Amino acid sequence: MNPSFRLGRLAGIPIAVNWSVVIIAALLCWTLAGVVLPELSPDSPTAGYWVAGVLASGAFFASLLLHELSHALVARRYGVTAESITLWLLGGVSQFGEEAPTAEAEFRISLAGPLASIGLAAGFGLLGAFASAVSLPDLVPDSLVWLSFINLLLAMFNLLPAYPLDGGRVFRSYMWMRTDRVKATEIAARLGSVMAWMLIGIGVIVAFGGFIVSGVWLMLLGWFIDAMGRAEATTVVQMDVLGSTTVGELMTAKPVTVESECTVGELIHEYVLGTHHSAFPVIDDEGELVGLVGLEQIREVSSAKRDETTVGDIAIRAGEVPLMTRDTTGSEALKWMTRFGARRALVLDDQQHLVGILSATDIAQRLDEQSLLSDS
Repeated sequence: MNPSFRLGRLAGIPIAVNWSVVIIAALLCWTLAGVVLPELSPDSPTAGYWVAGVLASGAFFASLLLHELSHALVARRYGVTAESITLWLLGGVSQFGEEAPTAEAEFRISLAGPLASIGLAAGFGLLGAFASAVSLPDLVPDSLVWLSFINLLLAMFNLLPAYPLDGGRVFRSYMWMRTDRVKATEIAARLGSVMAWMLIGIGVIVAFGGFIVSGVWLMLLGWFIDAMGRAEATTVVQMDVLGSTTVGELMTAKPVTVESECTVGELIHEYVLGTHHSAFPVIDDEGELVGLVGLEQIREVSSAKRDETTVGDIAIRAGEVPLMTRDTTGSEALKWMTRFGARRALVLDDQQHLVGILSATDIAQRLDEQSLLSDS
C-alpha cells in the first residue's frame, strides 16, 4: 500500500499526505482540546475546545504546506522543478527534480520556508490581537496566539544549522560560496550530525526528566536529521562522480537480445542459463526494439505455461523503460532510472538503434571504483 495519498495540486505541484499525519493530527487535536486550550481559556465549553482544536490543527498543517510551497515557488524561479510536496510524521518535505544551480539559489530557496513561517506567525499574532480587541470568545484569540507561537517555533527550529534542515542548507550555501558544492555538503552534513546528536542527548535528558513524549520526539527528530543528512551528502557525492561519467562509459555494449516470439521456456534454457545474464532487450522479427525482459517477468509465469507464453507477452514495453544515449551523464541516467523505478535502462544511438544496456550494478561498480581511488 502506498504510504501517502494524493490531495491534488497547488500551484501545479502535486500535494500528498502521508498516513502518519492522520495519527499526528489526532494527537494534536487531543492535546489542544484536552490540555493546551483549557489552560489558556479555562471557562470555555468542552465542545468549543474540540472545535477550536480541530480548526487550529487544520491551520497548523496548512501552515506546514505553505512553508514547503514557499520553497517550491522560489525554486521554480531558479529553474528547479518541485516534483511533489508531502506532509508526513515530522512535518513537510519538498521533492525537487534537481539541485539548486548556484549557491545564491540554494540560499534563497532554503530561506523561503522559514521566512514564510515567520510571516505566518506575525499574521496569526495580528489576527489574535484583533480578535481580542473586538471581544471575540477567548478561544478565538488564544487559538490564533498558539498558531502564531507554533509557526515561530517552526521557523526557529528549521533555522538550526543542522543539514538537511533549512538552516543547514543556508549554511551549505555559504560554504558553497567559499569552496565547492560537494565539499560544502560534506561540511554541512558533519555539522548537522553534531546538531542531531545534541538533539538526541537533550531528548534523553527530557525523557528522564519525566516528559517522555517530548523526549522521544526530540530523539526521533535527531535520528531523522542525522540519517537524512548522511544520505543526502552521500547522494551529492555520488551525483558529482556520475556527472563526469557518460552512459557510454558505464554501459554494457552490444547486449544479447532476444526475439519477442521466443517462448519463456526457450528464454530460460538458451539465454538465462546459457549466458548467465539476468535481463535482455527484446526485439521484433525486423530487429526493432520492443522492450526489456528480466528475471522479474520470468518469475511471474508458471512453469506449466512457459512453453506457450512468448517473451513479447511479458516484456516491459520500450515506453516503460528508461531510454538514453551514450552521451547522457551518469547522474542524469540515475535520475531517470529512479523516476521509472527501474534497475536497468536501454541505450540508443541517434537512429534509435539499440547499442547498449545500463544496469544499477554498472553504476554501483563505478561508484565503488571511485571510492577505492579516493581512499588510496
